[in-house]
Amino acid sequence: MTTKPETSEIESQSKKPKHNSHSSPPDELRDEFARLVTSWKTGHHRGLEVARMVEHPAYQRIVEMGEQAVPLILEELEREVDHWFPALRQLTGASPVPEESKGNMAKMRDAWLGWGRDKEYI
Repeated sequence: MTTKPETSEIESQSKKPKHNSHSSPPDELRDEFARLVTSWKTGHHRGLEVARMVEHPAYQRIVEMGEQAVPLILEELEREVDHWFPALRQLTGASPVPEESKGNMAKMRDAWLGWGRDKEYI
């Protein structure tokens, strides 16, 4: 004779949030990331070449966070298009932007966000 699970057990299983395959960054890392993003965005000038923008110490510190920074960068990219592509390439080794989209920030963002969803970072 088999027994059915208690109703509350079934309900609790169905209400569990889906988790992506990458662990969520800890709150301390999120806080540091937010502080560094603010520092980077106030410390670089939009007219600079990308190569100079990514040399900013705050940007470099974000890259030093390693793979845990990837979902945070992708979340930031969802909020606002900015030059996160070099960091994402360096951290992931991926290059999801088709040749015809290079130079088009919106299309580059869309390619990276699609990649991030496929890889379950976001």
